[in-house]
Amino acid sequence: MYGNRVLLIPGDETCHSERSEESQAGFSRSGGLGFFAALRMTYLCRFFLSGRLAALRLTYLCRFFLSGSPALALLALSMIMSPAIALASGPAHSETLMAGPYLINVSLYQYPPETDQSVEVAVVPHESNLHLTGLILMEPGLGTDAVELRSPLSPGQSGTLVGSIRMPVRGAWNIVIQLNGPQGAGQASFPIVVAAPGAIPIWLGWLIALTPLLGIAWLVWHQRRYRKKLLTRASNAQT
Repeated sequence: MYGNRVLLIPGDETCHSERSEESQAGFSRSGGLGFFAALRMTYLCRFFLSGRLAALRLTYLCRFFLSGSPALALLALSMIMSPAIALASGPAHSETLMAGPYLINVSLYQYPPETDQSVEVAVVPHESNLHLTGLILMEPGLGTDAVELRSPLSPGQSGTLVGSIRMPVRGAWNIVIQLNGPQGAGQASFPIVVAAPGAIPIWLGWLIALTPLLGIAWLVWHQRRYRKKLLTRASNAQT
């Protein structure tokens, strides 16, 4: 009368057994993939989307690093000063050149250089007992509309010569190192490409990127102080 349809009647064990057989047949045909996929998704969702556990982990992590306002200030200062520390840790680019009879290492502390920004240069001879003097020539390369610039080299520690370069126009440049010493004069050069300045300063970009982290740290610290006040009031009320 009903064809292939099944009339579901509460308490009908026949219909229940038929549905169970169909479910088992479907499960065997699919190899149980749907069941295990749902099971894995359930555990993943429990792990990643558990709000209480996530808040608890964040709270204890921040409690570990932030034990008070001095620690918060130290964390903020270290985050802001980390780019400057990274830049001051060592040269960004080095070249080994033969300037006449002198084998030297030329180090730039910013690479690539940017227009209208002074870049520190260090010239280190391989023979540290040499006393050299010299200067730096900045020659415009092919397609760069600029004039030749000069910058002196001053004596530093252990025979090192230090100076700076600053190019006002972006494009190709040649850095020429001219040296004078006990074995005569010599020079060497290497090409660089001066880049345009960034849209915003580096320190401002770092500050914008770290602002949300500082806000979260301040919020956790503030909640910690508020919790201490509540506990103090509760203990005073009990006494």
